[in-house]
Amino acid sequence: MKIKIYTTIIGAIAAVAVNAQVKWPGAAYASNNVYPVYTDLSLALAESGKVMALDLSNKFLMAYPEELAKLTNLRVLILDSNQIPELPASIAALKNLEVLSLSGNQLMVLPYEVAQLPLLKELRIDHNYLAFLPVEIGSLGKLELFDTSNNVLEALPKELGKLSFLKYLNISNNQLVEIPYEISGLTALLKLDVSYNKLNSIPAELTKSKQLKINVEGNLIEAPKGK
Repeated sequence: MKIKIYTTIIGAIAAVAVNAQVKWPGAAYASNNVYPVYTDLSLALAESGKVMALDLSNKFLMAYPEELAKLTNLRVLILDSNQIPELPASIAALKNLEVLSLSGNQLMVLPYEVAQLPLLKELRIDHNYLAFLPVEIGSLGKLELFDTSNNVLEALPKELGKLSFLKYLNISNNQLVEIPYEISGLTALLKLDVSYNKLNSIPAELTKSKQLKINVEGNLIEAPKGK
């Protein structure tokens, strides 16, 4: 039996200037609880009523396990560094999920059912092959951290501007040519990484926030003065 304790602690995050490397919270930062983390799917299914955190990173998974829909008490699901090509509609069954991490997989589409996770605070889908995001993403009203860096995004849905609790947004290393104006309305935003895209500008309102730290490195724009 392999169970470890997952401590989710928000560490002190030093302020960074524009074009300094933006530092992001560690995995599952958004969960304020300490959960026993299961790392074996068979054991997790056998004790499904108890399972609140499951880490199946680096398990050589070629598909999303449909059986996960049985883990209705799950708060944290980490599936990093596998070869999962798609997510099924059944992911919407995980209504208590607070953290979903799918970094380093083979995803080409993010299904709209992800937006049906009402308690989700942290979504990491970096290092995949996503070319677009569903407009339904704006329904994730409790989302605080969203990392979709290192994909092939060419545009962002304006509905991202509805994520009123969002604090950390990483959209670096994509193919973006513009940032939707609506993102400038995210008043809770603390860190925004748009580095290494194809941007000529960013909404001027973003540069007026005293709390927001922006990384624009690797684009065709200059760092905003005074940030």
